[in-house]
Amino acid sequence: MSSTSLASQAEQFLRLQRRRRIEAPGRDVTLVQLIESFPKMDPNWIKEAVGNALEGDEAIMDQAVQSFGETLSKLNGFNQAKRLFTLETLAFLSSQEAITELMSNLSDPDEARRLAMSILLSFEGTDRVTSKVIERTDLFNERTKDSQIHGMVTFRFEMAESLLELIDPKQLSEEANRLKIDPDLSLDLLRQFLKNRALTDLALTLKPSPDLGVVLAKTIGNLQGHKSLPIYAKKRFDYLRDFYVRLLEPGRFMGVDGADLAKICAAFLWTNRQLIPPTSLIKKMTDVVSYGLPSTKLELAKFLETLAPTTLDALIKDLKDLFSKLLKEPYPDLAQLFANAKAKYEKGVEDKSLLGQVFSGLMDLKFQGLLVIHEVEGFIGKLVSEISGNEAAIKDLEDCFNEAPGIEGIEAPLILDKDDNFSRLLRKMKPVKTSVVGFRGYKQGGGLRATAANSRLIGGMAELDRFKDGMELLLKHMSKKGVFLDHCRYKPPQFTKEINESHATYLARDAENEPILLCFGITYLEPDGTIKAKDENKLDELLALQIQPYYFTMLTGNFSPVLHVRSRKLELDEGNEDQEDSGYEATLDMLEFKAIDLNHLQAQKTAASFMLAAFHFLPDNLWRSPDVQGAIALLFDKLKLIP
Repeated sequence: MSSTSLASQAEQFLRLQRRRRIEAPGRDVTLVQLIESFPKMDPNWIKEAVGNALEGDEAIMDQAVQSFGETLSKLNGFNQAKRLFTLETLAFLSSQEAITELMSNLSDPDEARRLAMSILLSFEGTDRVTSKVIERTDLFNERTKDSQIHGMVTFRFEMAESLLELIDPKQLSEEANRLKIDPDLSLDLLRQFLKNRALTDLALTLKPSPDLGVVLAKTIGNLQGHKSLPIYAKKRFDYLRDFYVRLLEPGRFMGVDGADLAKICAAFLWTNRQLIPPTSLIKKMTDVVSYGLPSTKLELAKFLETLAPTTLDALIKDLKDLFSKLLKEPYPDLAQLFANAKAKYEKGVEDKSLLGQVFSGLMDLKFQGLLVIHEVEGFIGKLVSEISGNEAAIKDLEDCFNEAPGIEGIEAPLILDKDDNFSRLLRKMKPVKTSVVGFRGYKQGGGLRATAANSRLIGGMAELDRFKDGMELLLKHMSKKGVFLDHCRYKPPQFTKEINESHATYLARDAENEPILLCFGITYLEPDGTIKAKDENKLDELLALQIQPYYFTMLTGNFSPVLHVRSRKLELDEGNEDQEDSGYEATLDMLEFKAIDLNHLQAQKTAASFMLAAFHFLPDNLWRSPDVQGAIALLFDKLKLIP
């Protein structure tokens, strides 16, 4: 894996942190009840994790067993409240499954480097949280203030010490000399080290494997079991609670009606999955007069005290992401998203998307008489118009949410779960043979139009690298399970080496019940222009850049071949025992499939839907692997499914 790809995936870690939401079926569980029922950690998890983890380096496994065992012992020494706050903030060792996955990743060089990058990049958020919180003396009890501030500062400093152990000593020493910083000043050295390096450069400074895996095991154990982590976690929670309450202050944001913002806050509060807020509080928050009164803010603060840290995190993250989406999403896309949310709401179908959540929340409040608005779309449109084009309002909002420490914490990466809708779609798809495979045919890679299509469907080089990792794993598993694939050896023009290509084709039916082909694989895409003489010593590196993943869809009919994709027909399998499928395919025998114009947003979403369904062929352990998660995150984002 290239350092560019690694850096991109580590950066994705911060953008898509796991939103671990406490879910109670009756939405009737308080924080006190969660604390009272919070269990101790089972020491046997370590032994079971060793048995279940992929075979790994012995030194790494030994260090993990020692470090994680000591950490579980420390966690069990905490009282229930401290243990809950600790594991709500840092969840690397929160379960046997988490420990098993962690042990497997530590022994994989690519996964260990990605994990190390993620933890290093998260330090900036932790550093900022600590600085913000200790400035707020009103958040501390006068009697214990000095001890708690000392605990937070100690945690930050010792975290910096641990993270510097991940860096190659020679490079760290050279950097300390260049910056004229005493190596013992760990906090200052780490701050400058991270500040002065691009992500790709940072990836190259890490210790080599297996040393990195050993140090990572020790570092994670030290952080997860740190005696001051509960203090950091609780004060971070206090700061977030106060942050949410202060959103109700009239005139909080220049150019934004505070009463409108309070209604949005109320909608998200109403739809949290842990605990239903009292209607008296919601009624005050949605009232144009009482939303900013001290009594309302006091009642809100008391309710927020009953929520779990991750529930409060999610409330603020959702608010931040909503404003980002409202301001950046093109109006036609927003209108379509709200139309989808409205349709699901009217059918009684739960919509966990961001806009679905706020739409259903506002509609529920309206029907219960707790909110007076004519229509949700009009209300949101009014809010957007207040902010759009108002640079002061936009800057005010951005500055505000940058102060929210919950946006960047120390958490495990987002795990995107399978979606039953796409599992059902996969069951309606069938691998088939076609007269033409790949982009332009057997041993003919995609041209410049294919490159343009990939940019629209997948993204730039960083996204293509990430998608390629997941695609390769999917194709490998399909081949292992006997799914028909087309394989070929191909020597691209301008290069001396042959490459292996794999292509797959699925037959399905689209929303109008018309036959549709999903074509995907790994192929060679022609570079723009000829290779220059000065680059001839880098042929292997250049070739790797041109081997890329792709996917596109084809329909029967007279469509413009915008991808320069050759039309194709089905090649029927005479031994097909599925009479229904065989008969259906026979009716398509003489029809040609042609490429869909992927300039249209709906066509892109259709292709992404079928590609995401194909990934559902993977078993759960492969689905949850970082390579696949990185690929499907791009599809989730394309389909507006990011939770």
